[in-house]
Amino acid sequence: MGKADEADAAEVRRLQEELQQAHTALAGLGKGSPDRAEQVLTVFAATDRLLDFEDKVPRRRDARLRKVSSAIVYVAGGLAALGLIASALLMATHRASWWYLIAVIPTAILAGGLTAAEQRSPVSGHRLRAGALVVLALTSGLIVTVVAGFLTAWALAGVVVGLIAAFALWAAAPDDDAEVTR
Repeated sequence: MGKADEADAAEVRRLQEELQQAHTALAGLGKGSPDRAEQVLTVFAATDRLLDFEDKVPRRRDARLRKVSSAIVYVAGGLAALGLIASALLMATHRASWWYLIAVIPTAILAGGLTAAEQRSPVSGHRLRAGALVVLALTSGLIVTVVAGFLTAWALAGVVVGLIAAFALWAAAPDDDAEVTR
């Protein structure tokens, strides 16, 4: 459990203790006590604070995870770009055929587009978007190994699979901020 999760758990325990104290104070009052109505309101207020906080915890936790996913998107997008630049350099120095651009160009367009779209993306679906960029980074690595001559050109069939998988993951991510479920 991370520090933020521990802080959330500590706040829940504090609010639960506050509610327990309000209940104890209410139980100590007789049915005809003039302070009973005010203490009932105190119990309700403590209950509301606890329920409101518990309702926010999943969204707070998901917001923290979204920051991690966003970092993964940018790092994976950068790795994909480096791999594609390395492939282009191999072609520019005549160590590989320019025909490999057939694999490099769509991968570069998809990786660049998905990385650039991350900033405007909704909070929900961040894990799928991060997965899509990781798949593109792996696809870029496959392209580099083929262009460098470590694998045969037939291995570029994996590029098609990678592009389809990355696009499918990205498309499966919700396009609006759906409610985070518990």
